[in-house]
Amino acid sequence: MAENMNTYWNENGKFEVEIKQLNDLRPDWGMTDNPYINLFIIASNVYYDVYNNGGGNLRDNYPRKIEEYFVPFASELKSLRLNVKMDTIIRNLKKKEKLERFLDEVILYVQDKDLNYDKHTIYFDNDKEEVSKTKVEGFSVITFGNQKDCTDWVNHRMNAWNFKMVG
Repeated sequence: MAENMNTYWNENGKFEVEIKQLNDLRPDWGMTDNPYINLFIIASNVYYDVYNNGGGNLRDNYPRKIEEYFVPFASELKSLRLNVKMDTIIRNLKKKEKLERFLDEVILYVQDKDLNYDKHTIYFDNDKEEVSKTKVEGFSVITFGNQKDCTDWVNHRMNAWNFKMVG
């Protein structure tokens, strides 16, 4: 039944315009210091996992994230019970009809919230093994939602892969 539904997976979700706007706000890597955008990030990551591989990663990779990013909103988000055992939450998230309603609700809930956060940008060239904090012609760009993720990403490339800082 879910396969015939209007879904975000088939780019025909109930709030398709809004989800595209929210996706444009996401950092490329990691979380932010903003609880509302983090709620959306994890909700959309769960959504992807369910549609991409049946939610096969939910039990292993998402309990802490659900606890940290969904449960604080349990009193506001009513389409999915979040004040139950984690196994129940995960089982319900795997039900595509419930997941669609939950994502609809998250989109509506965050729409009027302040979704600002400090975005950290790094430019890189994997072939040249170079990274830069300033824009360099021909380099790829990656954004982070917090300084720690940004610093860790750069340090890993510099220390483990011998990238050089340029610019």
